[in-house]
Amino acid sequence: MGFAGDSTWRWQMQGFGNAHKRFWRQVVLWLARKDESLEGNVWVELPQRQFQRGSRVEFAVGVLAATGEPVIDATGEAFVTLPDGKQEKVEVSQTMGRLGGSFRETAQAGDYSIEVRVSHGDGAGTARARFLVVDQDLELDNAAADAGVMDGLAAMTRGQSLAPEELPSALEGLVKQAETLVETTETKLTLWDTWFLFLLLIGLLGVEWYLRKRWGLV
Repeated sequence: MGFAGDSTWRWQMQGFGNAHKRFWRQVVLWLARKDESLEGNVWVELPQRQFQRGSRVEFAVGVLAATGEPVIDATGEAFVTLPDGKQEKVEVSQTMGRLGGSFRETAQAGDYSIEVRVSHGDGAGTARARFLVVDQDLELDNAAADAGVMDGLAAMTRGQSLAPEELPSALEGLVKQAETLVETTETKLTLWDTWFLFLLLIGLLGVEWYLRKRWGLV
């Protein structure tokens, strides 16, 4: 059998893009001997392979038919094997046109595996993936004090960074400074704070009222 493979691009230009895509997908599957087998047509997709304890693990399931077309009406179930060997069943459902689910029981640190069993109109398939849950406290990962950061904070606040052995002498210095400590109090006085200005304002208001009374404006 022979065909003009170098001219199949014309299918795409003439509005037969789906046929062009399906044809070449089936050719590749035939050459790879995958056209009559579901092996490898189901896979599990994880956002990452390592999670912290207590994290929620979400996964998506991809399914391809024997022809290579994506399957959107597949159903399935998933089982997660914990590090202690216990197996948990996970609900798998369709979300936004894609098959997937989530697993929350990650209290144990160790190696987990998830197995998905999918069935659809053309048959069934399985897929497996592994992920690791680690027991790592990022806050206490580096518990040692950062001397550089402490020096920077002291410089910004006009303070002083001291080593632990310098603390006794620093406290003695503070005690000596307290004996000669001078407190400065700043006081602001404005013209509005004087009795003269207050009495002048009262006098002006009284004169204004007297004149309005005399001229019959009240």
